[in-house]
Amino acid sequence: MHDRDTLFKNLHILVSGVKLLNIPIIWMEQVPDKLGSTIPEIKDVLIDQKPIIKDVFSCMKNEEFNNQIKRINPNDIILAGIESHVCVYQTAMDLLEKKYNVHIVADAISSRISENKELGIERMILEGAMQTSVEMLLFEIQGEAKGDRFRQISKLVK
Repeated sequence: MHDRDTLFKNLHILVSGVKLLNIPIIWMEQVPDKLGSTIPEIKDVLIDQKPIIKDVFSCMKNEEFNNQIKRINPNDIILAGIESHVCVYQTAMDLLEKKYNVHIVADAISSRISENKELGIERMILEGAMQTSVEMLLFEIQGEAKGDRFRQISKLVK
């Protein structure tokens, strides 16, 4: 994975921050018996959840994912993970087709090759997804520079 250490660090911050903000998380794994499961640093933050296993590229083609989306009933969906030009891209396209607001966390997605990461991001933006970063997203949702939650998020991103 391109720049894997930075990716893993940013995913950890994102998942931790989103949990602080009480935003529901749908944790997906692509054929973990063949590709490996989620790294321990992320699993540890998601200790109260179980991953949904998929063998399709787009999460929208997974019945359990769709059931979770229906249960949560969001207008906006935040996407992070791998690979940006395959699974993240195809999921974003299907979500956009269903009229969701899709937020691509650019520093929390990657591909094996950096060019594929960039191409995936470019295509998603061209199709209507919004690009953001971990820090930008967390502080945008937080909305104010006060309170315990603000201090916790600030500590996460430093």
